[in-house]
Order: sequence, then structure tokens, then C-alpha cells
Amino acid sequence: MIFNGTKKTSDFRFLFKGEEVEITSTYTYLGVQFSGPRLSLQPTLQPRINKGYESLALLERQCFRHHFQDISSKMDLLNTLIRPIVLYG
Repeated sequence: MIFNGTKKTSDFRFLFKGEEVEITSTYTYLGVQFSGPRLSLQPTLQPRINKGYESLALLERQCFRHHFQDISSKMDLLNTLIRPIVLYG
């Protein structure tokens, strides 16, 4: 996979072990989307942050509904339930 941010992709042709290598502007590997030409992770980060906010809002709603306001326990829930969503998708 070769990242190319320009529009002149027809000028390039790369071979690896006799097979042509695909030229693309984005590539997803293990749920992480890479985009060229500078390998920006922005397309992957913003959806993860949004999911984290959504999950946090749901957690807060449940805590409020059940009158659960212990800060230490809420931080444990945040680290256990929300942090992995943001860090790993």
C-alpha cells in the first residue's frame, strides 16, 4: 500500500515480488485509518472522541438516575468503561 496525496497517481507504478502495489489515499489497519500524504490520524481520532463523549453521557445519565455520586467510584467507571473506547475504539 502506497499513500499518495496528489492526484497524479497514474504516473506511478510500483511492483513488489512481481505484483503491482496499490496506490491509495487512505488505508485502514486494525480499525485505525491512515491517510496520506502525511499519515494523518485525524479521521480515526474524532469518531473515537465522539464515541467517548456519547458513552460518558450515558454513564452520567445512569449515575444520576440511580443517585450514584461517589467521585472515586465514578472515576473508576470512567477509566474502566470510557477510556478503552477512546484509546482503542
